[in-house]
Amino acid sequence: AYQLPIHVIRRGSRFYVYGQVRQAADSSPQQVEIQNGAGTTWTPVRTVEVRSLKGQFLVRVPSRSKRWRLKWTPPGEQAIFSREASPVRG
Repeated sequence: AYQLPIHVIRRGSRFYVYGQVRQAADSSPQQVEIQNGAGTTWTPVRTVEVRSLKGQFLVRVPSRSKRWRLKWTPPGEQAIFSREASPVRG
């Protein structure tokens, strides 16, 4: 299982990102950066404050091409990145 799962959904012209911070303690506030890009070039699109019980979130993001990924930095540790995800029709 992924430490930082991501799923990107395209509904018409709208894009949504689902993710989860699995390693975070239950209900502990976390910040996750949603990035768009490819290869070695990634651009921050939105930072999400995650406060749900199991670290899950679903947010709308601007319509963009290329691929998506998540970046999360646990306190006192190095950043963790999700896999790269392409949008699927939902």
